[in-house]
Amino acid sequence: MKLVLNIYKDEPLKQIERKAEADRYKIPYRVSIYLLELLESENIESDVDLIRLMVSSPDKLDKVIKATFELKDSELECIDSAELLGVVIELYKWIVEKTNALKESSSKSANSSGEVLTLPQMIFDINKDLCSTYPALDPIRLLDYPAEDVFNLITGTVDYGRRQSGKKGKTHNSGVIRRQAADNWF
Repeated sequence: MKLVLNIYKDEPLKQIERKAEADRYKIPYRVSIYLLELLESENIESDVDLIRLMVSSPDKLDKVIKATFELKDSELECIDSAELLGVVIELYKWIVEKTNALKESSSKSANSSGEVLTLPQMIFDINKDLCSTYPALDPIRLLDYPAEDVFNLITGTVDYGRRQSGKKGKTHNSGVIRRQAADNWF
C-alpha cells in the first residue's frame, strides 16, 4: 500500500508542486521506532485522540513525516492537514498491527526474569538479539532497513526460539543407557 502526501506550492493549498509517496512496506525501521516512542505514553482509542496527540507533539510528528516521505523542512509547511491526518492514521494502524504481533510473539516466550520491559528497553533488547543472532547486522544500519522486513525477522526469530526451546524439553540424551535397578543397589 502506498502512502501519498501532496506538497503544495502556495498557501491556499490549491496548486500541487509534487506528490510525496512512501510504500508502507519500505518505511524505515527508524520511523517505526519514532512512531512507537510517540505512541508509547498515550492511550489512543479514536481518531480524535490521535489528532490531540498530533497537536501536542508536532516536533515528533514532523520527524516521522520527514523520515517517511524524505521531506525537507520547507515542504512541511506546504502540506494539507486533512491529508496529513489520513497518512498519520494509516501509519498508526500499521504500527499498532505490528506491535500487537510482536507483543503476541513475545508474550508466548516471556522474559525469563518476569520483568515488564518499557518500550525502549524492549526495542533495545530486540535490536541486540537480532544483531547477536545475525552478525552481518549492526544496530545503526538496522534502523535504515524496511520496518516490514525487520518486524518479519523479529517475529521469525522469536518463533524459531520458541520452537527450539520446545524441542530441547522433549529430546532425550541418546547416549544414556537406562537399566532397571536391582533391589540391592544401595
